Amino acid sequence: MMKKNRLPFLILLLAIVSVVLAGCGLGDAPAGRKPSPDFSRGVPLSTDVGGTPGMLVETKGQPIHFVFPTATDDQAHIHYQQINELAEIIVDVDLDLPQGRQRTSRLLAAADGQQHLFWGLRAPGSRGWALWHALLDGAGNVIGEATQVSAEDSRVGDYAVVQNVSGDAFVIWEVEPAKGLWAARVSDQGVDPNPVQLTGSGESPAA
Repeated sequence: MMKKNRLPFLILLLAIVSVVLAGCGLGDAPAGRKPSPDFSRGVPLSTDVGGTPGMLVETKGQPIHFVFPTATDDQAHIHYQQINELAEIIVDVDLDLPQGRQRTSRLLAAADGQQHLFWGLRAPGSRGWALWHALLDGAGNVIGEATQVSAEDSRVGDYAVVQNVSGDAFVIWEVEPAKGLWAARVSDQGVDPNPVQLTGSGESPAA
């Protein structure tokens, strides 16, 4: 008899727990672009990401910068976004860069609020990837012309970038197949035209 009476009690208990959880805000967060108050739920930035995004985080109160490859309507781009402290997108543009397949975009801070952008590019008709650099202003506009960092006849694999206190960037890249690691310095004045071979047998650089 007691087993028969237990079912209504369990149903009532589940109903009470559901009401309490809903009142405490522990249910599903409402859908939408607006972040939850405690940032426990992510917000979408793009649905057309074609590779790993790069990110630059500045001091408190400054925007967060993102770059990532996209591929829509048979057009490949490096896309640039800024978001503010409320996760609102305040800049959202395709960068004016050389055309081709794009990959592995990365950002570093430069002098005077500018940004170093590095990425891999395989131009139409090319058999291998090249390493490129462009300087961006604080709003994500390309300053001057983009520059190829790696040699014209080399095929670039992975690469890494690091920055010194003056804002210059140092980039190290792998040349395939088995041609070692190369490095170059990049300042706001441009890319050093004389890269240095660090080793003839290295691969997968990290910095």
